[in-house]
Amino acid sequence: MAKRPAVYVVECCDGSLYTGATVDLARRIAAHRLGKGAKFTRSRLPLRLVAWWYAPDYGTACGQEARFKALGRRAKLSLLAASEAFGAHVHKAPSLHERRPEVTPMPHTPPQPSELEAYSSRASDSQARIKTPHGDIVFTFFADDAPLHVASFIKLAEAGFYDGLVFHRVEPGFVVQGGDPDGNGTGGPGYNLKAEFSARPHLRARSRWLALRIPTRRVRNSIFASTTRSFWTDNIQFSVR
Repeated sequence: MAKRPAVYVVECCDGSLYTGATVDLARRIAAHRLGKGAKFTRSRLPLRLVAWWYAPDYGTACGQEARFKALGRRAKLSLLAASEAFGAHVHKAPSLHERRPEVTPMPHTPPQPSELEAYSSRASDSQARIKTPHGDIVFTFFADDAPLHVASFIKLAEAGFYDGLVFHRVEPGFVVQGGDPDGNGTGGPGYNLKAEFSARPHLRARSRWLALRIPTRRVRNSIFASTTRSFWTDNIQFSVR
């Protein structure tokens, strides 16, 4: 991702908004996520990138940052909902303007031991395709590394669980996250899976999907996709699909 002066807005875990200016958006957002960003955000993790826009130079970006911070919350939300901010196109995460219609949730059950062999066999010569307004995402499975996660994904996909879901988290140059009916990374099909770890390197999204990593080593069905070579996560335990 090219480095360009930008103004960005993140939403903290308490609902507060933080605005900053940077010349390296991906690196700055990554710093915020790791608790190495602004003092304001360090005590309000986790956070998510809400919107950003590019400025012609860093000085202009800093000026627009100050102007945005001077607005009241209602005015800020109104500006974020628009297509432009200070004459620049506003890039927004899908969750700001696109929500899945509310439906009565259907019960889902995890794949049973007797089903794993059949799902793994199908996965060995299958691919999954996710259709988005920005193009299709096609990926393959690693059933030998994560038979339970592969089986769960196929079973849920065939049941329509992922239909209509959005990528609620979009961080340029780092990761996108989706597969959550609640739209915030905490939802799931009603069950957790035992984590399945792998030594495979974290490659680009077109060939690598990762399940949510949580301290209990039990994972839901929310999924991450690396959008760049994430070598720094190679030694962190993620479940592989």
